[in-house]
Amino acid sequence: MANWFLHAAIIWLGVCSDADAKQFLLDTVTDNTKYDEFRKRAIESYLYRTDAQEMQGTLTRFLIGDMKVVPYDTYLFAVQQLYDASEGDPQKREAIVAAVSATLAKEENRNIVDTVDTLLAKRSKTYADSPQRKATLERLNIPAEKGEQ
Repeated sequence: MANWFLHAAIIWLGVCSDADAKQFLLDTVTDNTKYDEFRKRAIESYLYRTDAQEMQGTLTRFLIGDMKVVPYDTYLFAVQQLYDASEGDPQKREAIVAAVSATLAKEENRNIVDTVDTLLAKRSKTYADSPQRKATLERLNIPAEKGEQ
C-alpha cells in the first residue's frame, strides 16, 4: 500500500511541483536504489513541469544520457502524452521533437526507432520531412514511408 501511495505522490508532483519538488524528482531519477517504476514516474512528472528551454536537454538525458531508466517507456511518454499535452505550447513541442529526433539518431534498438518514429511522424510534419529522420531510418533499414503522414 505504501508503494502505491508513493507512486501516486510522484505522479501528483507533475501537477504541482516547485523548484524543490523538481529537485526531488531528479534525485529520484538518479537514485539506482529506487524501483524503476518510481524512477520512470519521476521522469514523467519532471517533464510535465519543464518549460521549452529546459525540455530538450533534460529529455535527451532521460532517453540516452546519464539519467536513462526505461528508454522505451520514456520515448512513448514523450511522444504520445507529453507532446499531445503541449498542444498550446509550440516551443515545447519543438523541443520534444528536437530531443526525440536527436536521440533516435543515436538509438541502436531498431524496434524502439520503428515504433517511436511512426508515432512522431504522425504528429509532426517537421519531423516526418526531416533529413535527420531519413538518415536514422536508412541507418537501421526501416522504410521511410511507414511513418510518414
